[in-house]
Amino acid sequence: MPFRKSLVSQILILFFLFFTPHLLSAFTKPSNGAKAQLLIPDPMKLSPSWWDYLNVDDESLPKHIQKTEEALDTLRKSLSEEEQSHEISLLKRINVSLQSLRETRTPLPPVIFVKKEFFSQYDLPDLIQLGKSLREHEVAFHSQTNKLLTSDNNVKSETAYYNTLLAHYLTTSEKSKDRLTLGIEVILTKLELVHHQHRHQLLALQLEKQKSQISLIREEITYARTHFQPSKDRLPQLEEEISGAEKQLLLSQTEAFRALTNLNRKLDPQLFSQQERESAAQSVLRANIKAALANLTLINKKIQKEILLPATESENKKASLLEQLSLWSDELAKIQKESLDWKRQTNEEMESTLKKLSQETIEPQEMLSERKALLLVNETFLNLNKLDNELFLNDFLLQQLDLLFNERYATIWERFQITLSQSFSYLKKHTAWFDESLFKIGDTPITPLAIFKALFIALIAYFLAKGVQTLIKKLGERYSALEESAIYTLSRVVYYCIFYIGLFIAITSFGIELTAIAFIAGAVTFWIGFGLVPVVTNFASGIIVLIDKNIRKGDLVQLESGETGTIAEMNVRTSVLHTEDGKQMIIPNTELVI
Repeated sequence: MPFRKSLVSQILILFFLFFTPHLLSAFTKPSNGAKAQLLIPDPMKLSPSWWDYLNVDDESLPKHIQKTEEALDTLRKSLSEEEQSHEISLLKRINVSLQSLRETRTPLPPVIFVKKEFFSQYDLPDLIQLGKSLREHEVAFHSQTNKLLTSDNNVKSETAYYNTLLAHYLTTSEKSKDRLTLGIEVILTKLELVHHQHRHQLLALQLEKQKSQISLIREEITYARTHFQPSKDRLPQLEEEISGAEKQLLLSQTEAFRALTNLNRKLDPQLFSQQERESAAQSVLRANIKAALANLTLINKKIQKEILLPATESENKKASLLEQLSLWSDELAKIQKESLDWKRQTNEEMESTLKKLSQETIEPQEMLSERKALLLVNETFLNLNKLDNELFLNDFLLQQLDLLFNERYATIWERFQITLSQSFSYLKKHTAWFDESLFKIGDTPITPLAIFKALFIALIAYFLAKGVQTLIKKLGERYSALEESAIYTLSRVVYYCIFYIGLFIAITSFGIELTAIAFIAGAVTFWIGFGLVPVVTNFASGIIVLIDKNIRKGDLVQLESGETGTIAEMNVRTSVLHTEDGKQMIIPNTELVI
């Protein structure tokens, strides 16, 4: 025991002697003098906390920047000619970043907007200008959002790269030739990262300003509707513009028809080259875009006219306006959907043209042709951008007409109709993908909407069949004169008839020709028919037994195998037999047919 006590005491003494200095150093707070011992960044001797030397208050920063520049200049002079050729450009970039480091410390200004004075009354041109201003700021907002997302990804990737680079530097030996280069890259990467973080904050501030500006414009639009006093002096000019827009639409549609006819004429690969067919297809695309622009111009003028002359004189005019609003909304949704396809085609044409121009073996004549095609593609992009602006402005004016009519002239029932119409228009606009083809059966495109419709019809048929089957069973229970087996058979037959008729209607709802359905059904029947022969035979035998009533429940029968028993239950395909020795046998109905 004394030996054990002395051993324990010696171990405790050694423990305290070894760990006490470490514990004291861990819990000792750095003094003000320790804070002043920040080391000037040296590419050969960077510590994990080297950035603390430059991450100081605004008063100390200029002095620290100057000392860092002096130290790096001394380092540059001490380098050999070979080392200078590699490191001199990096050191120059560090000096430039150090000079602009103070800018990153400038506090960001708060987002403050002085609310402008609204007009006492608004006319139609004022409302249109508000719509254009809203479009301009929303485009800028989306562009700024994309820039901010890109900047955020860049900052994250640069931060990860800096951490990896610093870890690699700290694990590199001081005697290594790469340590100097790594140290310079660590300093430069950190400085550039700080500048990028500052730019990211500025982008976020600009985005917040854009968001606030959009809110102010929307507020003014709401105010403008309540102070809307349209002047009818512009009506004669609008009538002329509508007439001119109708003529322009007719010309554009004629041009689109001619382009389509020309394309159909050039589809034969034996008579026309691939380049000629592609050129004809692009002509159709550009003609369709111009026709859509002409159509949007006409719709725009007509909406302006309705805003100036709201249909309040009679109920018929109100109903006519509501119907026209729905038609315009559908037309805008249709053009919006088509524009997505046109953009896809234009992007594909741009990629194809640039790919051909990048080939080294391209002929001069072909290069000239592709450059002309590139100019046409750029023109198409400009028209598509104009199409987006016109779509936005038309949608904006249509919304204002809806709201003006709703707020000023509509009854409660008419407001309900407008809300319902707007809901359907919104669904049509945002569920356009329901009408996109997933695949084809023959020449019939199968869309998500067609699939949902078919499933809905099949579900209705299923529940209807189940309901009729349950009704037949309840009638059988009420009238005891009807045999249970006959009721069961009838309910099953009716169930399958209703369900399969509903299934047939669901399939035909896809628009597939009956000949194709008959062909598919025939093929399926042919392949599975061999396996279903026994099932069909037993089903038919059950129907025959139940109709003839030669054998009924409770009859004593003898099978061909010699088994004797009483019929306990009769179903469509099988029956249950109680044998004389107390066993139950399930037998196919074919054995009961006489």
